Amino acid sequence: MEKLKSISIDLGYLEEELKLLIDERKKNSLFVVNDAADNNEAEHQLVEGFFYDFEFNDKNYCFKKDQIVQPHSRSKHIGTISPNIYVGTLSLPVFHNEKEIGIAYLEVQSVKAGYRDD
Repeated sequence: MEKLKSISIDLGYLEEELKLLIDERKKNSLFVVNDAADNNEAEHQLVEGFFYDFEFNDKNYCFKKDQIVQPHSRSKHIGTISPNIYVGTLSLPVFHNEKEIGIAYLEVQSVKAGYRDD
């Protein structure tokens, strides 16, 4: 069985020791890009059309349900991110006990076009 990639995103700029964990469901669809800032991109990157599992390391934090994010019905700190056809920088509001505290940023790459050269 193939090991799929997981990343841990430090959200300490929102709350000390807060982390967002993301797991890819399809191999080679989740990336950390070191020169992202030089290209006005978010460092943590997904690919359009795939599904990703997410989890906050603290149960008091969550994303709200929308067209891209589907929190678990009982455990709001976990869920699924499915960018579908969205491409670009994805801004996801982070909530602590129902109050928005800031934004987590992910980049969604296109599957059809070279992300930086098209």
